[in-house]
Amino acid sequence: MLEMGTGVGMATAWIVTGLGDRRDVEVVTVERDPRLAESLRAWPWPAFVRLLQADALDALGRLGTFDLVFPDSHAGKYLGLDRTLAALRPGGMLLVDDMTPMPAAGGEWHELAAELRRTLLSHPELQAIDMDWCGGVILAARRRPAGA
Repeated sequence: MLEMGTGVGMATAWIVTGLGDRRDVEVVTVERDPRLAESLRAWPWPAFVRLLQADALDALGRLGTFDLVFPDSHAGKYLGLDRTLAALRPGGMLLVDDMTPMPAAGGEWHELAAELRRTLLSHPELQAIDMDWCGGVILAARRRPAGA
């Protein structure tokens, strides 16, 4: 699993909690801000959590591919979506949140979110669903190649 934009670690904690007793998984979370990344290292994360301090787009090319990708940062979500999709294995899931326009958000954010929504819902390599849940979620599966 890959999360881009660890922030204060809330989504990472949700992912870890959701895994329950499983230990057959690796969770890679990438945070650009060095101070946040350093403070997150002090948390008692399970051994299967790997925290990287890096720019998400720079890290994508060297991290490999994943069964679940959660781009929770500008980079990888609004910028470099092609690199994010390249990191998603066939049959893997892409989870994109914060897709519902917020009244306080500026026009630029509305335009970015609308373009991202159009791209995800019409992308030929994805089967996507737009859910009006929480802050708006798009869940997409990367299609497997024909005959696979």
